[in-house]
Formats: sequence, C-alpha cells, structure tokens
Amino acid sequence: ETFNQKDETAVFNIWMTMMWFDEYLTWNETEYDIKYINLNNKLIWKPDIELYNSASKAKVYNIYDNVRLKSNGNILWVRPASFAFSCPLELSQFPTDIQTCSMTFGSWSFPENKVLITPFNYKYDNTYLEDNNIFFTNKKTNNKNKIEYKNISISPSFTHNEWNIISYNCSYTSANYKCCPGDRWSVITFDISISRNSEKYYLTTIYIFIL
Repeated sequence: ETFNQKDETAVFNIWMTMMWFDEYLTWNETEYDIKYINLNNKLIWKPDIELYNSASKAKVYNIYDNVRLKSNGNILWVRPASFAFSCPLELSQFPTDIQTCSMTFGSWSFPENKVLITPFNYKYDNTYLEDNNIFFTNKKTNNKNKIEYKNISISPSFTHNEWNIISYNCSYTSANYKCCPGDRWSVITFDISISRNSEKYYLTTIYIFIL
C-alpha cells in the first residue's frame, strides 16, 4: 500500500490464513448433518500470532472476524489486515536498488512447547519435538479434495508505480530470546524482495536537464 522510505516502514495489505485442530470442538457429522459452522473467534481459543517487527497496530478489515469450524475439529481463520512494519533500506545502488523486506510472525505469549507454529507442509524434526516434549494433535485427512494452501503468494493484480515484487520466500526458525532463557519460540519469516522502477528517476533527471 505504501512505503515510507524516510521512516523505513512499509505497509502491506495481507490475507493471513491460520489453521489448527481442536479436539474439544468436534461432532458427528452423520448424526447432525452439519459439515461446518461459522463462529465468532472470541468464543474459542485461538493462537496469539503477532508481527514482531510491527511499526504500528495492525488494521483488521473483517468486521465479524469469524472462524470456520469443521466437524472433525479443524479450524480455519482468515484475517484480511493491513500490517505496517520496519524495512531498513540499502541505497548504495539507488535508483536501481533491490530491497528485501521481512515480516516476522510468532506467538506473543507461548513458547513452542506450548504452541508450535509452522508454515503449511513444513517438514518437522520429530527427534527435536520428542526431546522437547512437544506433541501433535493435528488431525490427518485423506480427502482428495483437500485445499492446498501456499505459504506465501502475491495477488496477480498487484501493481505499484515505483516498486515491483521480484521474489518472495517463507522460512521457519526455532529462536532463543534473552527474555526467556531455556525456552524456544516458533518464528515464521516472510521475505519479500522488491526492485525500484528506475525509469521515473531517469525521466525526471532528463526533464530537469532539458529545462
């Protein structure tokens, strides 16, 4: 949406998708003939995911902010929001520079032995999980029509008069912080590389020279 280069902050509009399994919120679909229900997210437990390098409070655009609860206990929560975050600039190649902005998400209150947060289809280190007393409650499914979610994708309609998105990546780390010795925290980082549209600067320089 915006990139304040003086303050080195960027604002991105994002659809944030989270999925988890709650074994206490299941029912017999055959008995009730109900596949899923929509609930106000305030009625159930949900992960407290925050943007660690946020520059301001996120603006959530979903008025009702409901979650979709399926009969098997799987929960889908999609939040359209606007995130402002810090993006330090490297301007040695200006105006042909390429900048990489990173968004770092994680739980605000719980270490990963309480809440394990990972990207979709992440390859787990089961030995590490067992050694640190971390257990799965995720429910497996063999549904052939299961939707495959991407860790990160860019809207095909995205355009900007100064910046072009050239690459993006999602990574997971298990981090240590000085505030909490002995605990490890699940951290998901989204890296987005953008290149500057240098033509506008060249045109401006040419116009000034002609004048």
